[in-house]
Amino acid sequence: MVKHTVTKGFSLLELSVVLVIIALMTSGVMVGQNLLRAAELRSITSDANKYIQAIDLFRTKYESLPGDMYNAIDLWGAADATPATCITTVSGTKATCNGDGSGIIGDDLVRIYEAYRAWQHLYNAGMITPKLTGVSVSGSIVGTNVPSHSISGTGFTLMHQNTDPLNSAAQFFAGANYNHILLYGIKGAEYTDSTVLPVKEAWSIDAKMDDGLPGSGKLVTYNNTSRTGCASTDDPNTAIYQLDIAPNYLALPDQQDCNLIFITGF
Repeated sequence: MVKHTVTKGFSLLELSVVLVIIALMTSGVMVGQNLLRAAELRSITSDANKYIQAIDLFRTKYESLPGDMYNAIDLWGAADATPATCITTVSGTKATCNGDGSGIIGDDLVRIYEAYRAWQHLYNAGMITPKLTGVSVSGSIVGTNVPSHSISGTGFTLMHQNTDPLNSAAQFFAGANYNHILLYGIKGAEYTDSTVLPVKEAWSIDAKMDDGLPGSGKLVTYNNTSRTGCASTDDPNTAIYQLDIAPNYLALPDQQDCNLIFITGF
C-alpha cells in the first residue's frame, strides 16, 4: 500500500496575519525615518540659533565680533608672530590671530580669514564646540574650519553679505541688506551655500521659524536667478517657495533646490 503524505499549507487567515505584520513593520520603518528626518530639520534651526546666540554673547563680553577681534592674541597668544603668516597657521592650542577690528567679519577678500578665525575665537571663549582650525583651506570645509550639521555634508559658514564676489548682491533679493549671515547648505565653490533641501522642507522650516517666505524675515534663501527652483522670483515682495508650482516638483518632489540663509541681526 502506498502511503500518501498530506502537506499542510498556510490558511488564508494565517497569510492575512503575515501580511498585516509585514505592513505594520514597513509602516513602522517609514514612520521612524520620517521622525528622524523631522528631527534633523528642526536641528538646523536650533544649531543656527545656537551659533547666533554665541556670537552675540561674545560681542557683549568682549565688545568685539569673533574673528574681527583686534586684540585676540592678547588673550590667547599668537599662532605666528607675523600677521601675514598667522592667518594661514593652524594652531594646536588656543593661539590665534587678530582681526582688524572694523566691526565686520571678513570685510573684504583680504580679511575673509576672519570668517574662519571667528569659530576658533568662539571655541576659545568656551561658547561653542567642537574645536575648528580657524584657517581657510579651499574655502569652507565642513567639520574642519566650519561647524557641521547632522545631515551629511552640510554645515554653516559665517560671513558678511557683501564680503565676497561669490556672494554678490546679484544672488540676494533686491534691496537686501542682511549684514552678517549664516549660510546653511553643502559646500559650493567656496562656502556652504549649495542647495541641499527640497522646496517643501525649506518652506516647512521657514514657516515654523519665521514667515514662510523666501525673501523676507530672519530666514531667507537665494533669489530665483541664483537658485532656480526654490524661490519663485527675485522680488522679495512677491517671492514664494515653489511648492507645487515648481517646474519639476511634481515629477521630482525630493529634488534639492534650496539652501538657507540665517540673518544674525548684527
